[in-house]
Amino acid sequence: VPGLLGQVACMIDSLTIEPLRSFARRALLKKEVVPGYWQSPASRHHHHAFPGGLAKHSAEVAVAVSTANGLPLLEQELGIVYA
Repeated sequence: VPGLLGQVACMIDSLTIEPLRSFARRALLKKEVVPGYWQSPASRHHHHAFPGGLAKHSAEVAVAVSTANGLPLLEQELGIVYA
């Protein structure tokens, strides 16, 4: 999905809790992850059923968590990484 990797990389770089930022970088930005995660659909026939759909869906959830009001920083950043 064009631009998605850059968006996710920026979101990871914006995390303020170093262990979470480090984990997210290791988990998502390594070349070994590309075929399994970045090119997979989120679903076979429904929501984001196209190559890269899983990453797009995950990024959308992460953005929703990052913009949620009232979450303490730790919960917000855990939610972003979990997404």
